[in-house]
Amino acid sequence: SGGKIEPQQGDLLILPDAYWGKTTVWKAAAKAREQGAKVAIVLYDLIPLTHPEFVGNRRHQNFKLYLRNVLRSAEIVMTISDTVRQQVVDLLDEYCDAATQPPLVRAFTLGAEFKERSSEIRSEIESLFTPVIDSNPYLMVATFDPRKNHPFLLDTFDRLWAKGSSEKLCFIGRVGSLCNNLMNRIDKHPEKNKKLFVFHDIQDGELQHCYRYSKGVISPSIVEGFGLPIIESLWHNKRTLVSNTPIHREVGGQLCEYFSLDDKDSLVTLLQSSSPSPHTNIGSYQIPTWSDSAKAFMESCLMLFEKPVSSSSRKAA
Repeated sequence: SGGKIEPQQGDLLILPDAYWGKTTVWKAAAKAREQGAKVAIVLYDLIPLTHPEFVGNRRHQNFKLYLRNVLRSAEIVMTISDTVRQQVVDLLDEYCDAATQPPLVRAFTLGAEFKERSSEIRSEIESLFTPVIDSNPYLMVATFDPRKNHPFLLDTFDRLWAKGSSEKLCFIGRVGSLCNNLMNRIDKHPEKNKKLFVFHDIQDGELQHCYRYSKGVISPSIVEGFGLPIIESLWHNKRTLVSNTPIHREVGGQLCEYFSLDDKDSLVTLLQSSSPSPHTNIGSYQIPTWSDSAKAFMESCLMLFEKPVSSSSRKAA
């Protein structure tokens, strides 16, 4: 407790977070490797690199340095999706020193476990999400952030409402960055608290209630590292409509319905259909537990203690 740790031969040092401002961590990782320990680093996404419009130039440039440090310090990089894994592999030649061997890059699937919560449900949530699911709102669960693409979904429902639709929409998520215009639009919307609802401070038990009784879950995000609301929606056996992006295709497979972000009619058409596409079979979905996820993670990391991995197989993994 509070003692100094000295990594040594046979140890595994796992860095599970995004160490943006903690530059001393790279010295610690280098020292651990010098003393014989293996270093594994988790990389969640490359959004600050691939989509600088969502983070600003300063964070974009900082992420470039961060990525170089990750690839220089790690012997294995663990990504949370195969989509991100392939993106990292494609950048190895550009971001790794020519004189050093690039890290192994592996993907593991995030787990999910939903335990019943006994927290009290507010009356306004109970009255909105009733056992009569057909009259309940569609749900979007996401921080209010530009890449989550709330305006696209609001535009879609505005078109439906203009045609006299009685469909409802509920946003759940904390207020993030660069969303003042969106929040003002929601606050002044003529359907607010009629067909449009927003909750920023929802509790776990209340969130589960909303998932359980929602008419469906919609995720229109532009880019993700994984897409946890898809997993949460499928676990609750909900109709799940998501933007047609590579990561959503990876996570949702044939269990989701996909709409184009370039076609304004794509999602409208899906919502006007009263039932999921015939190919979906949500009831067959098996979600890995966090124990499953941790086991897969460790199995990849323990490969470092086996025979040396060649540069070519690292890039192919």
